[in-house]
Amino acid sequence: MFSVKYVYELWSLIESLPLSLKLISVLCTFFLAPAFGVPIMLIVSMTVMLLGLIQGGICAAIGFFLAALLYFKLAKKIAKISFIQRQVDRIKNRIPLLKKKRSIAEVVSLALLVPFLPLITILGMTQKKTIKICGSLFAGSFPAFVIAVQAGYIGKETLGKNSITSVQIYLSIGILLVALLIQFFLYKRARKVSNV
Repeated sequence: MFSVKYVYELWSLIESLPLSLKLISVLCTFFLAPAFGVPIMLIVSMTVMLLGLIQGGICAAIGFFLAALLYFKLAKKIAKISFIQRQVDRIKNRIPLLKKKRSIAEVVSLALLVPFLPLITILGMTQKKTIKICGSLFAGSFPAFVIAVQAGYIGKETLGKNSITSVQIYLSIGILLVALLIQFFLYKRARKVSNV
């Protein structure tokens, strides 16, 4: 069961590190945590809480983009395994939309609606242009990215600079949930408009 106590312990450990080790730990978190189901925007928010608005925002942008590159390349490598390649080809045959190359606009709009890890995995298995796809993913995720940066900054400034509290964690998660709800309602509205 999730306990805020473990977050406090990990947070105090990371806060006590020198800046260079903080940056390395943040980048490692961007690379590892999404694989365990941690939303990347939560990592962005926590990065800003840890490093501040400017350093945290820049580090979060770099970490987000590098994580997108890593997971895209990893999905591409996994898709080349013969067993998985057969499954991907079977899925592509059933869903013809996955066969075509995605434009920048399509990837940007998908990034607004689909969570990071499933989207980058599917794109990595079905698309070829790495930088174009990862850049489009970042551009599409930018509104949520800005909200996550704001959540981290508000959490840090509102409740003190030296210690994290459960209110900060819940405030960041709450702002991210509101952003996801807005995106969900926009998606539902777009579906209704397209069905008419």
